Formats: sequence, C-alpha cells, structure tokens
Amino acid sequence: MRAAASGLTLVELLVAMAIGLVMALAATQVIVQGMRGKRVTVSVNDVNQTAAFLSTTIDRVVRGAGAGFAMTPQVLGCALRAGRDAAVLWPRAGGWPAPFATLPALPRLAPVVVHAGASAAGSDVLAVMSGNAGIGDAPTSVLPASATASSVRLNNTHGFIGNDLVLVQDAGLGCLLQQVSAGFTGGAAQTLTFGGRYAEDAVDGVELAWMGHSAAAQVIRIGQAAAINTPEFQFIGVGANNTLFAYDLMQLGPEDASNPIADGVIELRAVYGIDSNADNSLDTWVRPDTSPWTAAELTNGTAASQANLQRIFAVRVGLLLRSAVQDPEDVAPASVVMFRDLPTTVQRTVSISSANRKFRHRSVELTIPVRNILPK
Repeated sequence: MRAAASGLTLVELLVAMAIGLVMALAATQVIVQGMRGKRVTVSVNDVNQTAAFLSTTIDRVVRGAGAGFAMTPQVLGCALRAGRDAAVLWPRAGGWPAPFATLPALPRLAPVVVHAGASAAGSDVLAVMSGNAGIGDAPTSVLPASATASSVRLNNTHGFIGNDLVLVQDAGLGCLLQQVSAGFTGGAAQTLTFGGRYAEDAVDGVELAWMGHSAAAQVIRIGQAAAINTPEFQFIGVGANNTLFAYDLMQLGPEDASNPIADGVIELRAVYGIDSNADNSLDTWVRPDTSPWTAAELTNGTAASQANLQRIFAVRVGLLLRSAVQDPEDVAPASVVMFRDLPTTVQRTVSISSANRKFRHRSVELTIPVRNILPK
C-alpha cells in the first residue's frame, strides 16, 4: 500500500504565515519602542549633563563678580583703557570677535552687566568682571602729582609684587590697566614701578603721567598676569551653531578669539534682582532692556548709575538647551516662557523654530547672588 502524502495544507500554511506576521509585527514594535526609549534617554542625559555643567560654570563666574573693586563704588562705570605688547587692547579696534561684535568698543568697569539681545544670535550677553588679588578690596591712594610714564607713588607699597595687574584710576580720566615690574617686592618704599606686557605709558590718548592730579586717584589690585589668580574680565553669549561662547577681554590666553563653552544652547536670557527700597534685601526683579537698567545706563559712570549697580543683589540666568538627537516628529513646543514664576512684565518668551522642534529642549534657570556687592 502507498504511504499517505505528508506536508502542510493551504489552510495550515496560511495560518502559519499569519502567526509569523503577528510575531514579526510584535517584535518590530518592541524594537521601535526600544529605539525610541534609547533616543529619549540619550537626549535627556545629554541635555542634563550640559545643564549641570553650565549651571556650575556660570554660577562660579557670576558669583565672584566685582571681587577686588566692588567695594569702591566711585570706580564703577570707569572707562577701561589697556594696552598689551605696545598695542591698544581697550578700546577694541575693529569690534570684538563674534558673537560679541555689537558690544561697545570701550568697556566699562562693573561687576556684572546684561547686554540685552546683544549677541549675534539675539540672546543676552553677560559681561562679568572680577579681580583675584587675594588681598582684599581696599584700593591704595596715589600721592598727588606723583605719576610718571612708568610709575606712581603711594603711601607705601605693601602687598604689591612683581607681575601684579592693577587698575590706576583717576576721576575724569578713567582707568588704565598696568602691570607691576617683574621682581618688584612691596614694602615701605613709596614708588610702584610698572613694566611687562600690560604696562603702557599712554593708551587711547590718556597718559599714565596724568594720573594723580585729582585727590581721588587710586590703584586697585586685580590679580596676576600669569598665575592661578588671574582676573576674569569676560563676555558670555550664544553664537553660531547654537554654541555658548566666552571671550577673555584681557587676552591672558594665547588666542584673541571667543572660546566655545558648550553646544546645544539655543538662548540665554537674564534679569536683575534688585533692592528697590534701600532695605538691603532683594525685593524686585527687572529686565535689562528697561530704563534705568540697560547696559548703557548702568555703565555711564554717573552717581546714579553707580548707585544702581550697587542695588543689583542677584542675577537670574535662563538657558534654553537643545539635544543633539533628532526625533522623527515634533517633540518641542512652538515657544517657551522663561522666569514663569516672576511677574509677566519680567518673563521672557523664546520662540522655537520649526526646524528645532524635532529636538528635545530643556529650560534651565539659576539665581546667582552677586556676593561682592552685597551690604557688608
């Protein structure tokens, strides 16, 4: 007898194919969900790491603003002139490097000033200045009519050492950056001599020999030219390719260029926390694009602007960060409101372009006390 034929019937084959398709679809869904979860995790982790890094970096810089000079209110708003290697450093010829090209060529001495919308990307720019002399904030008076092209006379030179960076300030003339001669050791001697890369007898038509003709002339230590205690005079703002940049106004490093701090930064906005009623406590938040809190008004050197700079007790910085991983669909809103817990007059609305909405965003805000101008 012939053996019975073996194999699958058409119905059995169709059932097997259906089961296989269901299993393949289920596996595909698991893979898709896994990839989506991985993409979200990577995006969130990247943004969180950037947020933590920038929060620490900006907090450190702003928290030290005004060190070395903030307790001398008459120097606030002082026009800063400097030279380096026999070339004019301040005022800046030809504009600052991107993204800071629109900022004033002649910087003014102030702990922290927000230049509203001044970066190349339209974000705010933080101008932060702090000394690092490590010997207190008290300036040293210049003896009247004692300045020469390379020195000034003080009551004594205790605390000064070679390569110190100092600001020589005189009412009506502004501030000249100078460098103490290498090998100098202060003491009872009255003559403080200058020499080195940052020592110039004249800058932008202002001569060192003119300093000391007013009774208020003084020398302010701000740090060292080549040591760990260097001063920090810098701009911070958003530039091309969603990158946050910093620029060293003193060019203490090897390059005259803006240095990238972090990428994935869409926007930087800031507001001031001020004492509005002279009770030595922060009670009001104001925007840097409203009078009298604009950068130009805060740094014009008048008594009113100096008083207003001393009323700034904190700066609140908002950052809008973007991940580097693109999603297939929109995952970001059309706009984000910064400082949402503050009055609507202080809030800042940031639009997110259609191209950026396929990237995950995070808004980070930090409130930083400007400790060097808090009442003592």
